[in-house]
Amino acid sequence: MKNLLLFLSALFVITIQASPVCAARSDFEKSPVLNAATILSAEKIQSPLYKVEAQVLNNGFMNTYNVNSDFGRFKVVSNLSLTILLHEIDVIAAMKKIERDDVFVDSLQQSAKNTAHGIKRLFTEPGDTLKGAGDGIKGLFARADESLTKSDPSDAEDSRAAQIFGFSKAKGIIANQFTVSVYTDNLVLEEELESLAWANYFGGLGMAVVQAAVPGGAGLVLSASSAVRLLNETVNLTPPTELRVQNRRKLTTMGVDEDLIQLFINNPAFTPRNQTFFVTALEKLDGAENRELFIKVALQLHDTDTILLVTRISLMFAAYHHKVGPVKRFYPFSRFVSAKLQDDRIILMLPTDHITWNKEFAEAIDALAREPDRQELNKAELWTLGELSKRSQDELSKRGWHIKTNVSEVLKMDQS
Repeated sequence: MKNLLLFLSALFVITIQASPVCAARSDFEKSPVLNAATILSAEKIQSPLYKVEAQVLNNGFMNTYNVNSDFGRFKVVSNLSLTILLHEIDVIAAMKKIERDDVFVDSLQQSAKNTAHGIKRLFTEPGDTLKGAGDGIKGLFARADESLTKSDPSDAEDSRAAQIFGFSKAKGIIANQFTVSVYTDNLVLEEELESLAWANYFGGLGMAVVQAAVPGGAGLVLSASSAVRLLNETVNLTPPTELRVQNRRKLTTMGVDEDLIQLFINNPAFTPRNQTFFVTALEKLDGAENRELFIKVALQLHDTDTILLVTRISLMFAAYHHKVGPVKRFYPFSRFVSAKLQDDRIILMLPTDHITWNKEFAEAIDALAREPDRQELNKAELWTLGELSKRSQDELSKRGWHIKTNVSEVLKMDQS
């Protein structure tokens, strides 16, 4: 969370002198405390399994939610991440129901018989004796290529041994059945996934038992487009090393500089899932000039929250490019990008929840007007997945901006 707040602030920090408009103003909006009841539907606020706390902190861009559940207290940043978490809580409940089944108990016992302690330790705790002071420098040399023998897994991947013996495949199949990511950073869900995978892989649990436990109805199924469902399935069922090979090949085909590709592919902070979604978005931006700028931005990223933020921005641009109108070229905007369309309109995509008129945002918007090739702000548009405060809307309107809020329906964005 701290890293995300720092990135969002840095995203809008302008190193050049602030404009007269901003310099003269000291009455920026304070970061508000919002009420969950005014943001979320009643069924989303509470269920038999969880309750979203009423107080929602906002940092001028994103909302932070605290959720109390039968499985612990969770904190997430962004409306999209909350939707994913609530789905994961439902999935955890369904998985725990399987674990009370006699078939699971028998399978787990059989798994224990088939799995020597030393082998399981190899799967779950590889190379402990090599960890320690050398980790920092080792990280700089990780992923020299995509082979299992030369490439270290990302933080969200299983060990090499688990991948080789097929445990990761079993885990991915189960994740796919429940429409969750095998690379989840939800530790409770991760534990449940691994428990079912062990029972299935070594104990013969059987997918029929898993499939029977997947609840029906809209409560558990994410409203994803068929294309995104297919991409999720591909990520869950494809070995991470193969995903990296495919992503490298796609970036090479796009004409991205090989040195940039090497640094990007070897960034251990990107899970195979986020890396694949990011590269797929760039691939969909065919015909747009300067797509390479996204890779340069990605090289700055070192934590999950900011990677999710930037990945969603790239997905928003890709969706616009195909469903609304073609993007002509990308340009730097603070630490990220803005774009020009074919008719020379400026467009800015932000997967934010609630934007206030804060100092960082105001200075970034006014600095954009001083760029020599982007001064026609009467033709500029801001698209956001969330809302803006009235003050933000008024200030942007004064500057000639057109505002599009809650654009997920237009872009057909889902919980990616």
